[in-house]
Amino acid sequence: MKISIIIPTYNCGQYLKKAIESVLNQPYENKELIVIDGGSNDETIKILKSYGEKIKWLSEKDNGQADAINKGFKVATGEIIAWLNADDYYEPNVFEIIISKFIKDKEVVLVYGNCNSVSKDKVKINIPPQKMTVRKMINEGNFIYQPASFYRTQTMKNVDFIDDKLEYLMEYDLFIKLLKTGSSVYINKTLANFVIREDQKSNSKNMVSMDNELFRISKKYGGSYFSKVFFRKIYNKIFNIIKK
Repeated sequence: MKISIIIPTYNCGQYLKKAIESVLNQPYENKELIVIDGGSNDETIKILKSYGEKIKWLSEKDNGQADAINKGFKVATGEIIAWLNADDYYEPNVFEIIISKFIKDKEVVLVYGNCNSVSKDKVKINIPPQKMTVRKMINEGNFIYQPASFYRTQTMKNVDFIDDKLEYLMEYDLFIKLLKTGSSVYINKTLANFVIREDQKSNSKNMVSMDNELFRISKKYGGSYFSKVFFRKIYNKIFNIIKK
């Protein structure tokens, strides 16, 4: 079974090599790596060219991160697929474990595991719930860490990939769509690392916008108005006002 990894990137040359190497160094041989660059003007192109035929890549202006990811999804040839942001990276020796879960159960459409948050000062391990239902996710929010999540390609096609109108939480929308079609499996192992940096899109400055998008997605799928997603939105809004 083949696994395809998509890396969307734009001017992330200082991080990109580590992300690429974390894919190429996986001992699981039946894999492909596709990098979709949004027209970077840093060292990104030089880095991509240095890998020769080990990777596939495209560099052109896009309509944002979601558009770039979908471009990669549509040309991927693996039965299993995932995306890894250019500043994140996988743990060693995880692809074989992931693939084994999909082989074992044909109803599984989503495999996920633990994910480290890596900052300058510390590394924090994030452990998601072992059992995830679509109703829980709709009403309580996203508990699955995107860098540590993997999907069946055919199911991704069936749900029309990710919503490119979303800016922050396209994975939350995607997880709900996937869980409406099949089951998920949790792996009690750290699969990936999420790098925390000040200039990233998902930082505290965008918290209110992220909460609003989270709530809109929840409501779209029938989430309760007075759900945990709603109360998180209100709490963070009040906290942000007080902070100012």
